[in-house]
Amino acid sequence: MVSDPISAVEQNAPDLPFVAGNLAAFDAAVDNNNHVTAEAKQAMTKILNHDFVTGRSGSTPVPTYGDPQIWNQLKNVMLDPYYAPLLATDLGNLPASVVYTVEDVLKNDGTVYAQRLKEAGNKVEHFHYDGGFHGILSVGFRIFNTSDARVSDDTLNNIVRKYL
Repeated sequence: MVSDPISAVEQNAPDLPFVAGNLAAFDAAVDNNNHVTAEAKQAMTKILNHDFVTGRSGSTPVPTYGDPQIWNQLKNVMLDPYYAPLLATDLGNLPASVVYTVEDVLKNDGTVYAQRLKEAGNKVEHFHYDGGFHGILSVGFRIFNTSDARVSDDTLNNIVRKYL
């Protein structure tokens, strides 16, 4: 295991010929969830099960397709817990965490991660902001002069005061 996400990428994926040789095809494969093999998707269902998010058992169908050529190039990075902490098999004994989700493609993954942290016995607080978008923390709420943005900004300020 490596010490940080950048090292995970550098050490585990020094040469990605499919990605480098055909970026458009790689982007299309990711867009279509074809970058992970069906077998790998099946193996990850216990960790990435979104059933409790939707409240319906069996609501997360496992795709039966995937490109082994792409997966073989990406798997060492994608399965490294420093790159993808949600995929770690053991989330116990971690420091207190704050998980902040917004309405984007990662919302369910963040919700699953917060739940797994709790189940592993960690102290975790999960906040969800319906009016947010991916990257809003980088941009800052102050530029969005709406009541929702102010509420979310206040929530973040309270989190910082409480934990730092």
